[in-house]
This record gives sequence, structure tokens and C-alpha cells, in this order.
Amino acid sequence: MLKRGMLEYGSHIDVTSYKNNTRSTLNGTGIAKHDKVWTQQHKSEQCSIRLLRPQEHVDPLWHLLSALEHEWGSFSGCNTYVQMHDWIEACAALWKT
Repeated sequence: MLKRGMLEYGSHIDVTSYKNNTRSTLNGTGIAKHDKVWTQQHKSEQCSIRLLRPQEHVDPLWHLLSALEHEWGSFSGCNTYVQMHDWIEACAALWKT
């Protein structure tokens, strides 16, 4: 998605940094560029990346969330995080009941 130029800062992707116990949002404007986000901000500057609502771009994930909504009778959604401090990629889901 990032390489294909499908992600817009603030709407689909956020880039953040935590220094001295302070969170800073380092989003650019417009479409996020792969080289800037991944190579410069994530790897060199040790920023975290948050992909908002990845199910909008990944059909199998959308189908999974749709099935969960049907089963539970409530809305569901998710965001995906790539965090620099421990190199863990985690998908965090917020389920509203």
C-alpha cells in the first residue's frame, strides 16, 4: 500500500516519535512516500508507523471483520502498528460492544 502510493498522511497513515516521554506526530502532507516513511522516518529516525483501517485496503481482513460484526452484532475495526523500539509488528483491534 505504501509503495503503491495509496496512503495519505492523517487519513491512512501516521508517523510518530517518542522522545523524552513526549509523543510527536511527524506526518507530512498529501500522499506518504515509501522512501521517506520507511527508510528515513522509520529506520533512520526510529519513528513508529500506524496504518489506520487496513481493512480498507486488504479484502481478507475486511471479510474477517465483517464476519465478526455479524457474529457479535456490533461494529469492529483495527489499526496496525510498526514500532521501532522493539521491532515488533502488532495488529491492535478495538472492538466496540
